[in-house]
Amino acid sequence: MVVKTPALKDTDGKRLLKLFSMPRNPTKKDARTRIRPEDMPDEAEKLYAYCDQDVVAEMAVAAECPELEGEELEFYLCDAEMNARGVQIDREMMECCIAVMEATLARYDAELRELTGCGVDELEALKKWLATQGLVVGSLDAEHLNALLKE
Repeated sequence: MVVKTPALKDTDGKRLLKLFSMPRNPTKKDARTRIRPEDMPDEAEKLYAYCDQDVVAEMAVAAECPELEGEELEFYLCDAEMNARGVQIDREMMECCIAVMEATLARYDAELRELTGCGVDELEALKKWLATQGLVVGSLDAEHLNALLKE
């Protein structure tokens, strides 16, 4: 459903959110992994204004939407209760799983590097190495590789 309201969404918001909330790859000239508001105060002010305008736009849409009732209301209340309760996890087991995954990644990264000269995070170099072995691949995702293996 599209609701026409006088309060429009700021189209630059997506760029601003990405700028401040997504990690970035460091470069030789800029080692930062994140851009913080104090790094770019003018852009941060635009982000804050975007957030303010987003609230106004969402309130305008909410004013046009009918109240929930019946099953929709029950679903919403159940969802809100689950969100408030959260998800319980076994932190110790999760940390053990992470340790196992990191050890496995290190082992297979070393093995891949020994065989190909490429690490698991060097996909373009690995694709080039595969091409030298007679296997040209457009992608290294599981679906693409499984299709190649079935050929």
